[in-house]
Parts: sequence; structure tokens; C-alpha cells
Amino acid sequence: MAYVFGNSAGSAFLEVQREVREGPPPADVYGPIARALLVSAPADVTADPAGFGIPADAAFLIVSESGDILATTEPDLRSAQIELTPSGALRLVAGGTNAGRNAALELVTNDVPVLRRPDGEAIGKVIVLPAPLTRSGTSGFALRVWRDAAAWSGVVLLAALAASAILIRRWLAPIDRLTAAARELRSGTVPQPVVATSTREVRELVDAFNSATAAIGRTQELRRSMVSDVAHELRTPVTNIRVQLEAAEAGLVATDGNLVDALQEEAALLERLVEDFQQLALAESGQLAVHFEELALADTIHDMLGPLSRSGHFDFDIELDETATIAADPGRLRQVLGNLVENAMRHTPEGLRITIRQANDGDLVGFTFADNGPGIAPEIGQRVFERFYRGESARSQATGGAGLGLAIVRSLMQQMHATIRLLPGERQGAVFALMFRKSIHLPE
Repeated sequence: MAYVFGNSAGSAFLEVQREVREGPPPADVYGPIARALLVSAPADVTADPAGFGIPADAAFLIVSESGDILATTEPDLRSAQIELTPSGALRLVAGGTNAGRNAALELVTNDVPVLRRPDGEAIGKVIVLPAPLTRSGTSGFALRVWRDAAAWSGVVLLAALAASAILIRRWLAPIDRLTAAARELRSGTVPQPVVATSTREVRELVDAFNSATAAIGRTQELRRSMVSDVAHELRTPVTNIRVQLEAAEAGLVATDGNLVDALQEEAALLERLVEDFQQLALAESGQLAVHFEELALADTIHDMLGPLSRSGHFDFDIELDETATIAADPGRLRQVLGNLVENAMRHTPEGLRITIRQANDGDLVGFTFADNGPGIAPEIGQRVFERFYRGESARSQATGGAGLGLAIVRSLMQQMHATIRLLPGERQGAVFALMFRKSIHLPE
């Protein structure tokens, strides 16, 4: 059995929610409202419920015994349900929501018209809703439901926005720290490393910034150290020259050949320091001209070490592959060997012996350069190529040198696309490995 509920409607709009086409259409005695209820799709119908004693402006619903609404003149009540109360009365609620239960309306079903099929089967009762529940009243009923739903939606939206703001702030925090560090770096201060705990992309950005910052810090420290070392190295010969000239002027020393020789020696040292600074600056800036040639390794080393050994009074032993060739600038290679020999002579003033041996490493060809001096301690092995660095044994002016020789050697080798490294000391003396490309056809 189904029940029909109504509210003031004028021209009624009937929404059929379930087909009820079983059997033939009802007779005309059931009136146009009965025919409208048995169509299979919603339609605008001018209902005439007068045949049931229902006012023409009434609005109503059809609801099955299970509580399903079959048809309604009010679209706002389409989602409503009918519940049976403990007292046996029927109650209209909106979709089972709390808002609907608060707005529930008990319905009177006694003595209402029954809509039947021609065979007498009951389709539903025509029950008119109470007069106060007008069409605007049904709209208000649904409006309360929508209002509560909108309120809950607003709460959920605000919570989502708050959570999003927290997540975005957390994601942007490393960017803010990165910006602050960049401003600090722009002011001339090297900032502390930035800590990133965000996404992988942000961590990569922060790591790159930290690496660049660390490199800038090392450069600034090296620059400060270089200025200090340059001032110290230049001060010594300049001071010696000034002291000797003042002594000669005061008559404390004779102005003879010895004074001239001493002044020339200090001037030569000063000139060499300036030359070393210039060579190092040109090499490190990439402005040093390099002219590659394919050189026969054995013949080139023999030709270059011969004059050096005669002027420096040291012996050398060479064992190289006679067929090996290297791509190098002969002038720069001569500078490299000269600096290595000078470094060895500085630490081994007497009985120096230099040993040259063949060295191959894949596509690279080169040689090892070893001396019989005191060697280099492992803890300082990585620093010997730094500019101005000298071991404690070389700190006295008596041995000379500003600690630029090996730094110049490394820069010259880099200009020739070659490498030099200090090998671990397995015996007395320092051993360097110098590796070159075989061909002058260098990759881009």
C-alpha cells in the first residue's frame, strides 16, 4: 500500500520515482491525478484532485509502505523518507539526517482517500499535509537541511585550508631560510649551511646553495691567506734590502762587491716572487697560452733534465718507453719539470738523485718523478699543491721559496689537460705521478 501526502500547490508537478504500470490505467473515476501518478517519467500536470475531495491548490506525496516516496508535488521533498513511530503514526523526515529529524512532521493517515487500480488493488492514500506546510514551508524544510550541510561543508573547508597552510608553510620554510642566507651572502658574510627537510627538489636546491656557499667561503679564506702570505713573502727581501742599504749609509758595512752581491740576491728573490705570482695568476685564470705538440716522452725528458742536472748538480735515472708519446706544451712541461726539480733540491741540498719511470693508466701516458729526499708526511700530502703551503722543514728563509712551486705545477698541468698527484710514500722521498693524453686531438 502507498500513501499520498500533499501541500498547497496550484498546478502540481508530480515526480514519479518508481514505475507503477502493472495492470491497465485506472478508470476516469480516479481523476486526472491518478493518471498522472501512473506515468513513467516526471511531467508537468495540471492536477484536479477534486475527485478525492482535495483542494485544487493542495500539494501531496505518494509513499510506499516501506517508506519510499513514489511521487511528490514538491521536488524539495523528493529525498524525504517516511518512518513509523512507536505510537504507530507516520513521520516525514529528510533523508535520515539529524537536521531532518529535528524538522520531522507527523502525518495523519486516517480517513484519507485511497488510490486504487481497476482490480481494486490499493496504490496509495491521498493524504494532504497540514495547512501550515505550504509550498514555501517545504522549501524551508529543505533549506534547513541545505543550510546545515553547507555549515558542515564550511567547517571541513576551513580545516582543509588550515592543514594546507601548515603544509605549505612547512614546505616553504627552507626557501625562506635560503633567501635569508642569500641576503647574508650578498652582504659579504658567508652564512651557516641551510638545513632542508622538505621535498627532494628543495633539498637538491639547498645542497647546491650550500656547496656554492662553502666554495665561496673557501675562496674568501684563501684570498685572505694569500694577501697575508704575499705581504709576508715580499716583506722579507724588501726588508733585507732596506736594512743593508741603511747599514751601508751609516758606515756599518763596506760598500763593496759583497754588498752588491747581497743586494742582487735579494732583488733576484723579489723578482722571482713577482714572477711566480704572475705565472700562478695566469695559469689559474686560464689566460696562459698553451701550444700542444705530440712529444716523444723519453727524448723530451732527457733533453729537459740534462741542462737542469748540470746546473743543479744532481743525478737522474730515466727508464721510459722509447715509443711513448704525449700531448703537451714543451715550454710548459719544461716549467713543470723545473719546479719539481727545484722543490726536490730545496729539501735535498746534497746528493740529490731523481728517478723517472714509465707510467700508463688506460688512455693516459706519463711518468713518475721521485727524489731521495725526506719525503712528505701523509697528513700533509693533500695540501702540498696549495698555494703558499710549505712543510715545517721548508719554513725557513734559508731554503727559500714561497710555497708556490707545486701550486704552479698543478695549474700548468691543468692547462695542458693533464694531472699530477702525490703517490703514497712506500720508501724514502716524494713520488709524483704525471699523466698526459696521447693525442693533441682533445675532446671539447
